[in-house]
Amino acid sequence: MSQSNMASLTIAVVLALSAISLPNASAQENQVTSTEIMPDTNIQGIVIDEATWVLERSRRMSVDSSDAGSGTDFVADQQWLVLKGTPKSAITFSCQQIVGDENAQTRLQIAFDLDKSQDEAKEKMLLRHVTGQLTLGDKRKSERFVWNPGTMKMVPHSRNVARRVFNAAIRGEHIKLKTRGETYFDITLPEINQDFRDFVKVCPALQPKPG
Repeated sequence: MSQSNMASLTIAVVLALSAISLPNASAQENQVTSTEIMPDTNIQGIVIDEATWVLERSRRMSVDSSDAGSGTDFVADQQWLVLKGTPKSAITFSCQQIVGDENAQTRLQIAFDLDKSQDEAKEKMLLRHVTGQLTLGDKRKSERFVWNPGTMKMVPHSRNVARRVFNAAIRGEHIKLKTRGETYFDITLPEINQDFRDFVKVCPALQPKPG
């Protein structure tokens, strides 16, 4: 998979997370338009009142880069694992598999939802680049992010961030994320559950390499 295609996929993840409210059955069914934060739910619509990992239904999305031509560059199947039950923010792990390309490299990616009340899609989205301090356990590191201020979602530039946070989740470490003078995460990641384990099973990027 070319670097341009991977860049397109990374930005597509930002745009997908910006345009889609990660499922909240109550809000969708009642067409709630308020910015009030609705209760987190799992795919059965059960309200989640404490931090836990939730495996969402898989989705298929088309990706078209900014190069000439109107045809779709590729189609990717996405699987999402979301940290729900937190007061205001959420973490989403995503795993993409390029449809029809067995040789395409699958990567684990991560998005930080800084404010769940801002999940309304915007007609015009302006992506910005910001710096944040990410602390996992007792290790703090400065990271660069692509940020959509309209939906308050961020995706890190470095692909290693997803792996680091994923491993921190396995260890049950504390996570803290500070950017633009605000702290958005300051919690201990919950224990891994069956949804977390099922995500590992369906994400090729998390499978042991043969040989």
